[in-house]
Amino acid sequence: DIYEKTTKFFKYLDIDSLITMLHSGRMVYVEPSHWYDPFEKLFYEADYTALGFDKPKVFCSCFTRKQTNEAAWIMYSHFRKGLASRSAKLELDPIVYYDFLESYGRLTNSQIYIANVDYSLSEKTIKGLHLKTSKKHDKYFRDFSLEKFIRLLLIKRKAFEYEQEIRIFIVKENKPDICPCGKIRELSDNIILEYDICLLSALIKSILISPDCTSTEYKLIKNEIQRLTDSRIKCSQSGLYKPLKIEKIQIEA
Repeated sequence: DIYEKTTKFFKYLDIDSLITMLHSGRMVYVEPSHWYDPFEKLFYEADYTALGFDKPKVFCSCFTRKQTNEAAWIMYSHFRKGLASRSAKLELDPIVYYDFLESYGRLTNSQIYIANVDYSLSEKTIKGLHLKTSKKHDKYFRDFSLEKFIRLLLIKRKAFEYEQEIRIFIVKENKPDICPCGKIRELSDNIILEYDICLLSALIKSILISPDCTSTEYKLIKNEIQRLTDSRIKCSQSGLYKPLKIEKIQIEA
């Protein structure tokens, strides 16, 4: 289920990570072995020796095509405390973002995969998918290839279907240190894409701050975002929890 290049997509993250990203100009792609959910990294850490497949090193960043996702606001603020526990949603410009990735892929001979997550399989099916007795086995493992390996990394349990997640994978083939439209740094378990403020403000169309922020928290966060981006990126607060204001009923004489 390939994601359309021109369709809107978003990224949720906690405020601490957002401020760090804006300050450094860095977006991080991590190796799937660092994913929190054991089910999500199940096939990345599997042994494919019997299939004659040389498992490559893969890096990934996760996004969503869902514009409003209350669960994401909560999920990305769960592990932190204080002001850093608040979260934000970035609306990214798909054309600018994908053009950057394509330039990076061409320069480094890396392969870029962009696709929607697959929520069609039950937990039981996922656990037994590698067994030849599984009805789905041939679909995923016959004539195994890099594309089928990536397809396995797109599998997620049905319970998370509400996320409408998109994953972007970078499959490494060599180690560059520069890209025409930004810098690339590689560590042992992640890839860091570095942007200057002009490119970053083109990539990020807007920033929405979580609805549970107090007015003081929102002002502090917004001021810091404006300072770091020279006020180039639009910033506002989600009105998801905004109290209703009932209009007065006009009684005709």
